[in-house]
Amino acid sequence: MELDALRLLVGVVHAVPGASASFTRHDGELLVVDRTRNADVDPCTFRTVLVQSVRCGRPTFADTVATVEIGGTLEDRGGGVFATPSTGEVALRWFGSLLSPPAVRGALIESGIAADDDIVAVSLCGDTELGMTVGRVELIGSVDPVRADELCLSMLASCLVAELEIDAQGATAG
Repeated sequence: MELDALRLLVGVVHAVPGASASFTRHDGELLVVDRTRNADVDPCTFRTVLVQSVRCGRPTFADTVATVEIGGTLEDRGGGVFATPSTGEVALRWFGSLLSPPAVRGALIESGIAADDDIVAVSLCGDTELGMTVGRVELIGSVDPVRADELCLSMLASCLVAELEIDAQGATAG
């Protein structure tokens, strides 16, 4: 598993109440990250271990991961978009970006997607230690789930374009 993908996943699992992830290593060993007593490690501790290993330049857990299964309250909707159970009239979608919260906000404003009538609110939570931002998207509860996924995927795509632009600017400056 790529380190950036692990950072994003760990950030989302850490930010979403009730979310869990099960990692199967190449040697077959299973590691369950959850907030229950049955877990091997809780999301906060797992996040801290990942941050420390990256800071110290140690090999990361990412190199040992063969497969990942998302669970708990978190449902993988594909393409980096996740859902949690709707609460009343609000459907919730989540995504992670390697951009800072101001850069995510800028990408969403520039794209115009955040102004869609089905979107109630977008909350951004930056994690400077992981170097990523978790986006929480609240949509009108009556919106079709596929439409909710598409809106959130479009938001994430805007962030990915901004990430690529930043990478390209860095490549030409170097």
